Amino acid sequence: QLLGLKPDDAEANLRVAELLLGGGYDADMAEPYLRKAGSDPSARRNLQLRLHCAQATASLAREDNSKALAGASEAVRLDASDPRALNLLGKARIRVAEYPAALRALNASLDAIGNGSSSDSKRLRATAHSLCAQAHERLRQYPQALEQVQKALQASPQLSSARIVRAMALQQSGQSSEAEVELEAVLQRDPTNALAHLQLGYAQLSRGDPCAASTLEGAAADATGASRSELGAAKVYLALSLDA
Repeated sequence: QLLGLKPDDAEANLRVAELLLGGGYDADMAEPYLRKAGSDPSARRNLQLRLHCAQATASLAREDNSKALAGASEAVRLDASDPRALNLLGKARIRVAEYPAALRALNASLDAIGNGSSSDSKRLRATAHSLCAQAHERLRQYPQALEQVQKALQASPQLSSARIVRAMALQQSGQSSEAEVELEAVLQRDPTNALAHLQLGYAQLSRGDPCAASTLEGAAADATGASRSELGAAKVYLALSLDA
């Protein structure tokens, strides 16, 4: 309603963009609103912070990782104690393989969140721990990754991203059967989770399971729930499974 009355209002446009991004819509749908929100040079500091966070979120969704890193860095420059900005910075640094730097940002986020018990604090804490787990898994620090997953699940027991990281750490630690059980549990709750399909297909492919092809077809077909890189990996693994 506010946007109808004031189509150029920065706050209204930013709110629409945040709702679109938070609802999982295509990042390109939010872009016109982000442009309008960013056209006000007199925008207050808090709005600028939210704008940089929204722009970083959109860039991550489009896999424009350098732009996401720039946006998240600017958000942290505006407020170095904002957990959302720090989580985005950590995620962007993971995307560009800067894992120790990612962990520094995420630990700063956890320090800023503290022991807050609100639903928002729990969500941000779970996200930070899940991203820490990703960074440790990429560094092949599997015990630390599993520890961070457990902390993420304490804050958000059904967090699929944390459970997928746990499966990846278990797989890399030689516990393939446990990894597959974890991924199957994720898919029971979220049958269209492309990353879970991809990781389960990879695990099945690694041990020569003929079910790998159908699992990977599920990941390749779910274009709405997967990133371009995930879809690309699914297609490569699928081709390997069909050749096996």
